[in-house]
Amino acid sequence: MQNDDSLKNLAAFTPKSPLASDDYKLRRATLLGLAQQMVEKNARKSVGELLNSVLALSSRTRRILKPTVTIELDVFSPNGNRAILWDYKAKELND
Repeated sequence: MQNDDSLKNLAAFTPKSPLASDDYKLRRATLLGLAQQMVEKNARKSVGELLNSVLALSSRTRRILKPTVTIELDVFSPNGNRAILWDYKAKELND
């Protein structure tokens, strides 16, 4: 049997970033702070480098604002038995 400790640690992972907060105002303030840092850092950059920064920030913003995704996985062996046994104790989402 393989070691499942790393999967259990991953399942119990709690993000500590303010970007993962449920508080909209905290996430917004953090994003504005990131944008301000990027502006200050890119004050003397070329147009291409500035465009890359804007694209990176917009893609981060899109990812952060997306809802959490739930994945259901069913994998079967050729003889019809389950091929993966994964005991993942996830929090139930209240939608």
